[in-house]
Amino acid sequence: MKIKILNFSGSRGQLLGVYWSSHSRSSALVQVIVRENGRSEWWFQLSRKESPTLSFLWKTLGFERLLVFSLEFFNAYKNLPIGAISFLKYYRSLPPVSKVYGVACLLTTTAYYLQLYSPWNIALSYELVFKRFQVWRLVTNFFFLGPFSFSFAFRLLIIARYGVALERWSFDERTADYVWMLIFGALSLLVMAVVPYLWSRFMGASLVFMIFYVWGREFPNAQINFHGLVSFKGFYLPWIYLAVDLLLGNPLKPDILGMVAGHLYYFLTVLHPLAGGKNILKTPLWVHKLVAFWGKGPK
Repeated sequence: MKIKILNFSGSRGQLLGVYWSSHSRSSALVQVIVRENGRSEWWFQLSRKESPTLSFLWKTLGFERLLVFSLEFFNAYKNLPIGAISFLKYYRSLPPVSKVYGVACLLTTTAYYLQLYSPWNIALSYELVFKRFQVWRLVTNFFFLGPFSFSFAFRLLIIARYGVALERWSFDERTADYVWMLIFGALSLLVMAVVPYLWSRFMGASLVFMIFYVWGREFPNAQINFHGLVSFKGFYLPWIYLAVDLLLGNPLKPDILGMVAGHLYYFLTVLHPLAGGKNILKTPLWVHKLVAFWGKGPK
């Protein structure tokens, strides 16, 4: 273990020492000892290997300047209201894929609300994809869940609750498999959208409902209390919300397409192998490499 004594001062405290848990700074888990003015000492950890953002700042600012920046950040963090700190802790606890997808959907709708872009520029249009090579439409259409509304909030809730539960439990330490599930679902929906009747400008709602359906299959015996009125098993939850959309007069096509994509994935990866068949939908190596490059999987 290496020890380096520093003497950098922030607005409210002083860095006293840095402890490296390895001989290489490139992969060190660093413990920073801080003495606040008029208060006792406290410490925090920095891990360059586990955080791509930290690694970028490390290279950009340099190690010592990064520590000074960290001191200022943690001083500000400790002065935040309790509610803000709780939200930040909740946000940091979210698994990576659900966090990225949920935040991306929220930012996409926020940008639309601020009139920063036209939704048509990110909508799915095979004519523009093939004639004008606007290939980004094959991806961007999955990030728009509609304008701020009850339906938007419900879809974001699915990601935050059921998507997180699915990634945290069924796909624990299998981030690449979860990413592949979403990729397969998106590809399945794009294939279905070739049929004019099944086409939609934005397939994000269907992808979210696919997550919902797979959660119901992975947690079929979870006890769900529906607004204090009735209890039922998790397997029936997607179907019940499908019925609710029917009663509210909402379009059913996005939900049904998502359920079809979800069932296709679950059949090929779970039901068919359990029946003695071969798993023909194994996560490709390039997805594992992509996740490893992202820093969320085995190297």
